[in-house]
Amino acid sequence: MLGLILISYFVGVWGSPDDRLSISGGYNATKGEFPYIVTIQECPLYPECIQLCNGVIISKSWILTSGHCVDLFVEGIWKEVYAGITNLDDPNKQNRSVEKSFYHENLNKTYPRQFDIGLVKVTKPFEFNELVQAAKLPKQDAEVLLEEGHLAGWGKTHPSDKNFPKNLQAVEVPVIDFQDCVNEYTKHGVEMPDYNNSAICTGPMGEGKGACNLDYGGPFQQDNLVVGIVSGIIQCSPTGGLTLYTKTSSYISWISEHIDEELTF
Repeated sequence: MLGLILISYFVGVWGSPDDRLSISGGYNATKGEFPYIVTIQECPLYPECIQLCNGVIISKSWILTSGHCVDLFVEGIWKEVYAGITNLDDPNKQNRSVEKSFYHENLNKTYPRQFDIGLVKVTKPFEFNELVQAAKLPKQDAEVLLEEGHLAGWGKTHPSDKNFPKNLQAVEVPVIDFQDCVNEYTKHGVEMPDYNNSAICTGPMGEGKGACNLDYGGPFQQDNLVVGIVSGIIQCSPTGGLTLYTKTSSYISWISEHIDEELTF
């Protein structure tokens, strides 16, 4: 009965299992490689929990994620955050419950999403060590270079896989010109809004390297700075690979106004 209930919950939140994919074309991340990444889980029948999205530790008590991840939170269902792990079965994780959460007041809830950024506060501060640390963020309005960076998250490594890997996946991908991103979205029948330089894209199409649904809220790191938060994708498949991110530097002032702890730059 528990299994049936959990399957029903999965389908209700995410759709069919094959729709819930994740990083493709990547590798198993090593412990400490992304010490700021967390998995955000909902627990419809605690302690049974399921992954909802990812997040980035930005201070001892605060996590940065996508706004639409926070919008998916179901009121009244227990939520947990796991830090300090690469394997989801690792018992040595720091687990915290969620005290409060909110997303940007101008979040566009239809895809593709503008102002797609949110914050989560945990009930107990994280204990920082070599495996759990706050991410370094760029300064307000800092530009993102058209260079390689790393994307990380948990989930499937290939669309045909029946199961999700337990280990954190990462992949190296280049930032592409944003107009190229707009052109690709247009080819797929999606009209892009005017992001006003508040979003970035990685690609290119056709290489099968990028994010998928369960990577929402996760980090894109470039030169040891988290410069993007996963917001959207095109074609989660071996022939796809275009990932859309909220540009972190566009929201540093907003973040600082809404949290009660210092950021790391």
